[in-house]
Amino acid sequence: MAPTTPPVRHEPVDGSVLCLECGLCCDGTLFKHTELEDSEIASARSVGAPLIAIDAGQGTQVHAIPQRCALFQGGCCSTFGRWRPKTCGDYTCELLDGFVGGSRTLQECLATVRDVRDVAEAVRRNNLDAARGEAPPEAPRMTALLEVLRRRYFKVKGKRPASDPEGADRPARGPETA
Repeated sequence: MAPTTPPVRHEPVDGSVLCLECGLCCDGTLFKHTELEDSEIASARSVGAPLIAIDAGQGTQVHAIPQRCALFQGGCCSTFGRWRPKTCGDYTCELLDGFVGGSRTLQECLATVRDVRDVAEAVRRNNLDAARGEAPPEAPRMTALLEVLRRRYFKVKGKRPASDPEGADRPARGPETA
């Protein structure tokens, strides 16, 4: 089947409709934590965000908000108008870039989000089964599929996502790519 061409847009799209329907970057599906800059720690505490310290190597630590983000409520950031981490404001995924850029329709993006949610839920169930010693035979395949989907649609431009096994404890800062 030939790929469909998205309709020509005559009005700008800001992408918020997609983000409000998705939330995978906030709900723990994609990332283990959201790293904070030192200047953000007081603000994070003021809005009630729980903080964790992560070993950054060489005897240093960085602060982060663990995922699933406690500020993510009702499908969106409960402190969006007051404060959110710089990392959150800067993050875009491939789906959002394609939607805003006009190369993907909202329906295509939302179908991908549903697929990722389904696979992530299967992985969660498999992990629970494995903890009881009942790992299903498809568990490794589902885990690998989730990682492929994460890398394909949700990579962080210029940074390594926390879902990357090499960066699972602490996402890299700077121009490093996955």
